Amino acid sequence: MISYCSIPLCFPSVTRDGRLHLVRVMAAAAGRDGAGRGEISGPMNASQDKSKQRRAVSLAGALLLLSSAFPCQAAPSGSPGGDVLPNALAMLPMIVAASTGNVTAMQALFAEGLPVDARDLVDNTPLLFAARYGRSELVTYLLERGADVNAQNRSGVTPLMESVRKGALDITAALLKAGADVTLTDIRHETALFDAVRYQDLAAIRLLAAWRSPLDVPNDHGYTALMYATEEAPPEIAAALVALGADPDWRGPGGRSAACLAARHHDAAMQRALGRSGTGHCAPALWADASRAR
Repeated sequence: MISYCSIPLCFPSVTRDGRLHLVRVMAAAAGRDGAGRGEISGPMNASQDKSKQRRAVSLAGALLLLSSAFPCQAAPSGSPGGDVLPNALAMLPMIVAASTGNVTAMQALFAEGLPVDARDLVDNTPLLFAARYGRSELVTYLLERGADVNAQNRSGVTPLMESVRKGALDITAALLKAGADVTLTDIRHETALFDAVRYQDLAAIRLLAAWRSPLDVPNDHGYTALMYATEEAPPEIAAALVALGADPDWRGPGGRSAACLAARHHDAAMQRALGRSGTGHCAPALWADASRAR
């Protein structure tokens, strides 16, 4: 089902000068590999690689021409009023500007009527893209403009999850201060804490816990973050979770717990990290199954 994005002005109605301005600011972003804000200050530096400049301008121009090639359509019955952009191509300028962290380009798009929480075909917003690619300056700018810090795309992913996956601790902290909800889950029923464990990011784990991220919430497979760490991460990650309050004896479906998993794998180092030893932490049926499998 197509996600419609209502805006006051559709890209096809942008004036020629406005479109050229967007081409310039987007080309600046592409030409600088998205290193930061794409300021427009006269002729390009002569020392820059000319072929790279031409490719950047061509890319930016092509994206904007594509976006303007699809006419705006009336909103479906029951949807918010105003013009709409039903085609994903229409959102390409936003995607490029947000992904490269180009604040100037985003300002130009907002000036043309793009909402701060505009969504692409799979419901990604500018803030989701900025967090995904670690664009700190753009994240700050978008938050100041009132972007939804808890926006979720079709997969349930939030800006907080994206920042943790990127390893951008400064963005993670900024999102938390702006009200990011640590209890939100994606389609796998996993919070941002699972991402921190998956990427073995101790700093992010501690930061999320400090903001009261739930530690013993199971995903759709019945695994908590600690259970996942027991099987997929080094002992120090599990030890950190236990120190923060995660329960090694919390049992999911079938009687599994982090302590049981460590025992089944005969992982002495992990058992020490969990503060457990022996095989008494597994349900008898589980231990018998594991013994037969060996």
